[in-house]
Amino acid sequence: MNRGFSFIEMTIYSALLGGILSLVLLSVYPLFRSIEIQNAHTAEDMEALFIMQKIAHLASGLRTVDTPLPGATSTSLHVHTFSNEEHSLVYSDSSLLLDNGNGTPLPLNAPRVAVTDFMVSQRAENASSSALLEITFTLNATSYGPVILSLP
Repeated sequence: MNRGFSFIEMTIYSALLGGILSLVLLSVYPLFRSIEIQNAHTAEDMEALFIMQKIAHLASGLRTVDTPLPGATSTSLHVHTFSNEEHSLVYSDSSLLLDNGNGTPLPLNAPRVAVTDFMVSQRAENASSSALLEITFTLNATSYGPVILSLP
């Protein structure tokens, strides 16, 4: 009487175990992939929120808008604040750069999130209302905005 498994039995059990493990991996991999995609979307949304907050902060002390001119659209925003500081937001090479007047522009977006479009327009709703600043931008093919700010 032989005790143990024969070579054929071991081969069959190994094939069954391999098939079961393959099915488990095939069902679990899409879950991990969807988590990775969701994390990328979350990072992109956080970048967009950060950029919007920076724009709102810049507009909070706004005195004048030099660029764009009223009725015009531009890929940059150049402003003066009430404390006579100059600030610029400039779209350049898939980055949005903030220049606080010290000559060293700082990128507002992380390298993993590309800014593919940035538009600023200055307009008035009608002759009796104040001017509005409308800002739209695109991060990794997702459009954000318009961020509409009322000008003094």
